[in-house]
Amino acid sequence: MEQLDTEQVTKAVVALKQFLKKKQAQKSKQALVDENKTIQIIFTRIAVPRNESLKAIPMYDVLHVYHLPHICDDVLSKLPHNIRGDGEACLFVKDSDKDRIKAHLKDDPVAGLTKVMTIKKLKKNYSQFKDKRELKAAYGVFLVDDRVLPYVKSLVGKTFFDAKKQPTTVNVTGKKNISTHIRRVLGGTEMFLSPGPC
Repeated sequence: MEQLDTEQVTKAVVALKQFLKKKQAQKSKQALVDENKTIQIIFTRIAVPRNESLKAIPMYDVLHVYHLPHICDDVLSKLPHNIRGDGEACLFVKDSDKDRIKAHLKDDPVAGLTKVMTIKKLKKNYSQFKDKRELKAAYGVFLVDDRVLPYVKSLVGKTFFDAKKQPTTVNVTGKKNISTHIRRVLGGTEMFLSPGPC
């Protein structure tokens, strides 16, 4: 199996960015309307997971696994247009962590994050199907502490996943820069690893 040459990939990304910038400068003189640029990344896996993962993997973390932090910072640190929409965000957290996370978010607020909800409150206030439907409609994005993702999946039910509003995981365990991590997740994208050949 060939190893990924991170130095070569980094050089290719830098060259691609320089080429796009040069081409953009030439086109901006000629065109009235800006054209969209698309950069695609293709991952090929040797081993396929046996079971479906509940957890989406942020692309920022994928590139760090492949030791490509330069690409993370330059290309994928923030998408130019938010793919999640401009709706408000809700964060599901462990009951014992709510005060710590709210205090941190009070010191360094995250734009769009309007609600921090504990698992206990989710279980108590949103047990009925109509309540879950109202919760789903109230927020555009749902984030979840990665330690409680299995509980949240069973509590919010299938309707969230059918509507493509499954909660995106955020690691808030003992982090000093919780707000930065939440902003990165809100402004980025992720991939789901599904089992099988497709």
